[in-house]
Amino acid sequence: MGQYDMDKQYTHSWFEFTEEMDLPSRLGITECPTLVMLPREWTGRENRSLDDMRIWNNEGDWRDWMNSQIDQLPKPEPSDVWTRKLLVDRDGVEARTHQRISVLPPQLPKYSETGYLKLPMPDELFDAFVTEYKNNQDHKHRESWHKESTQTNFHDVPMTMVGMPRNAHQLAAKYLRPAIAKWAGVDENILKLKSFYGTREYYRGSELRTHIDIVDTHVLSAILNIDQVGMDEDWELEVLDHYGKRVNISMKPKEMILYESATTPHGRPFPMKGEKYVNAFVHYCPDGWDWGEEGWLGVKSATNYQGPPHAFFEKLHHANPHANAPPHPTSVAQDRTVKFTNEAKGPRDLWWQGDGHIMFQATLKAGDSVNVSTVDGHSFFWTIVDDHSKGTAALRGLRTGDVHLVEAHLETYTHIGEL
Repeated sequence: MGQYDMDKQYTHSWFEFTEEMDLPSRLGITECPTLVMLPREWTGRENRSLDDMRIWNNEGDWRDWMNSQIDQLPKPEPSDVWTRKLLVDRDGVEARTHQRISVLPPQLPKYSETGYLKLPMPDELFDAFVTEYKNNQDHKHRESWHKESTQTNFHDVPMTMVGMPRNAHQLAAKYLRPAIAKWAGVDENILKLKSFYGTREYYRGSELRTHIDIVDTHVLSAILNIDQVGMDEDWELEVLDHYGKRVNISMKPKEMILYESATTPHGRPFPMKGEKYVNAFVHYCPDGWDWGEEGWLGVKSATNYQGPPHAFFEKLHHANPHANAPPHPTSVAQDRTVKFTNEAKGPRDLWWQGDGHIMFQATLKAGDSVNVSTVDGHSFFWTIVDDHSKGTAALRGLRTGDVHLVEAHLETYTHIGEL
């Protein structure tokens, strides 16, 4: 049972809002409160008939209706494991994972245009892993996870770990660090190895929830695919790139994916259809990176991080100052805090205008102001506030009630919206 906020679904994520995410539209919900009973196995991604879903008719006591629906479900066996506290803790982990994906990536520096790149593994690196993996099949062990963890479905499908090559760190320094440095546009000498682990075996039915890694240390990373056995179909890696678009990437043995693990949400959220899938993982952190999480609110930096320039952003910006480029917090010359003031007689919504999509910023009452961190040349516009029933249409670019377009320029620190 969960609570779903219809008003906020269109505006409270930095990533692209797609039709499949519009649950009120898909479920035929037009007013609140509404209670919907969904099949346990429903993920929200697949197309399903509404026949599988039950909606309360708003008659009688909703608790009686809900209990009658629950009574029709298969009952789990009594267990000392799934205590009330553990279930609450797991719900907290799931909520925190969603919150981290929703608020942290836009606030952190980026090193590449999209946040990921697929490459072939060097022969020596791949051969060393395969040899060690095959020689240690009798020494694998079940991977241990905290019971409240929801990042994987380990409680249904356990994962196992097999040893890595003894010279894994040397191989990482020889092959992985240079490859990651070249891709990220940094000097490889500033990359510090923070974690190299594996080799992990996933099994049929395994799932890996979409997530970001440890902001403090896991910044520039790689996934190494060592082996696949009896695969019925690709078990794709899903990422949300720096433009907020959902991308699914297939892998073959001897391929690796470089990715910015603190700013590119990633996972394999669908059950694996195959016998076995084998990966290893490496994580680097650049010197000078001092970003960390600050509660549930966002990120903090102790020394006002001045990392490497985002060459891809500079190129995009000069070619098209209105390009839908990801945030660029390391460029002092182009960062701007712009103040928007609503001088209309009624409330107005403020939106950021990207290339092909828009992003909600704030709802301002008449006379209210808001400061927005942005970049020279980025565009914003105002719309008349309604009940957000046209939210989906707006996010598809079919906006109604536009008042005017304003821009943040080098010399502009304050912009008054004269409506």
